[in-house]
Amino acid sequence: MRLPEGIEYPKNTYGYDDALKEVAEEMAWEASGAIASALEGPLPVTVAMSLCRLARDTSQNVGVDEMVANPLFAAHGLEADEMNWITYGTCSPVTQRFLKKKKHKANAKSAANQAGKYVKIINPAKLLTGVNATYSSSRHIHSLRALLSKYRSYRDMSEMITMVLDNKKLSCGHAISTAISSGVPFSGTPVTMAKSISKTSYKAMNGQKVVYFSIWLHFKAWREMRVASFFGGTSGPQGPASELFFEIFTRRGFTSLFGKHDVMGLLNEPCGWMALQKKMTHLE
Repeated sequence: MRLPEGIEYPKNTYGYDDALKEVAEEMAWEASGAIASALEGPLPVTVAMSLCRLARDTSQNVGVDEMVANPLFAAHGLEADEMNWITYGTCSPVTQRFLKKKKHKANAKSAANQAGKYVKIINPAKLLTGVNATYSSSRHIHSLRALLSKYRSYRDMSEMITMVLDNKKLSCGHAISTAISSGVPFSGTPVTMAKSISKTSYKAMNGQKVVYFSIWLHFKAWREMRVASFFGGTSGPQGPASELFFEIFTRRGFTSLFGKHDVMGLLNEPCGWMALQKKMTHLE
């Protein structure tokens, strides 16, 4: 990605220390859960552990994200604050709603997983989550490969499409392991640990690259749509960047039955890049 120089880009705040801390914490929870299950402790004890784990997961998904406008908007003469407050009355409301929904979804997923542990033989929550994510990621991979073939001669675009494609392949691998571990005895702990190491490593190693990617793709897609609007283009992708942006936010799993993301809203807001960053770092 050939990013414009002389611009102060937001910094990734997730480092290797955070990754090690998160993995160590995950190991402690999984180990205590495995010991309790092996010893077949009394139900109140296991329930209490599940509630504590749920409280811990929920505590990580509270609060309001600090909204940061895309610095490329200001660099190209656009007043991001003015766009935020005058146009929307608040700071990028569609992006705010998207980030809040992601937190609510994570909390619901955690609650379902904890409840699913008390179902004999198979954890239905993990199975449904794994199957849905596998199906969704597989369809995204198919579409991204078509995009890569279409825009292979565009250096920046082929690089960005490849980055998203690798991300979806990793996410698909996580989803398959989740689905398998839902019914295979004694596989839950090692699979959870492997996924935790994989997720935290990805965020630590690629965090800043994802920030650059999100800012650059968001601006390029917005610019494409803005230019196209002068020639009658009003909705849907109007070029390679907006086509990739729309693909990333298209729901391709069974959850598409519950509605679509407001892609145009995210694309037109100065803070829309933050939703893109969240999508790229939220691995199944």
